[in-house]
Amino acid sequence: MADQPSRPVLDGIAARVLAFLIAVGKYFPIRAALSTKGYTEAHHELAWGYLKKLAVFPAGSVPILDKAVRDAVVEIDAWDEPNFAVIRAVLENNHPEVIGFLFDNLTPKQGNEAVVGVSTLLDRLDALGSSPDRKATRKADQAALATLAARGYTDEERARLRGLVTTAQAMVAPKPISDAERDATLMKLYAWHNEWSTIARLVLTRRDHQIAVGIAKRRKAKKAEAPAAPAETPVAPAETPVAPAEKQNVT
Repeated sequence: MADQPSRPVLDGIAARVLAFLIAVGKYFPIRAALSTKGYTEAHHELAWGYLKKLAVFPAGSVPILDKAVRDAVVEIDAWDEPNFAVIRAVLENNHPEVIGFLFDNLTPKQGNEAVVGVSTLLDRLDALGSSPDRKATRKADQAALATLAARGYTDEERARLRGLVTTAQAMVAPKPISDAERDATLMKLYAWHNEWSTIARLVLTRRDHQIAVGIAKRRKAKKAEAPAAPAETPVAPAETPVAPAEKQNVT
């Protein structure tokens, strides 16, 4: 880039781009004007992507739970209590010999503990089907799995639950970018803003739109001039009273 921005300019570019993007999203006439020069959703999302990269949590921060993770935890939390009870009841009536293995120290929990509990149950159900440690009871274990499948706990349902567990255990913890990566991203933002703010100066004719995208500033209100002091009416000097002339004696 021909003109290398100064450090203060580079540090302030994210705020300028954010204001630009918000204005483009808010005002249709601005979008329409920019679109005549090729501005698309892809250009918009590119700048948002740069901003998101700059805004990741630093190392040691609390992991981010996205919506898919939260939804998976909620679904598992609602699933474990009624389904643990059904599975236990089915096995007590048909295959009591496997209850001790499946439910050893395993009860319904809440929140993240429910995720751990369901994961443990799924691991033990998998063990009934293929664990070498249960080779001696394989026939009884397979029979128990067949009965559970007939009650709705099929391989497909267990796979669905396993997917929920995997999702629930995924904490989104983005790796913070290095100082070099941050500066490189700021330079990309600077180049993006330089292009589209220059175009905006050409296509945006309304001053309020120019102000919204940050390429113009509001005019300062003029200070009201102090009213001129009223002209003073000249006052004639007071006349000095003249003593009346004394009467002259006529001889």
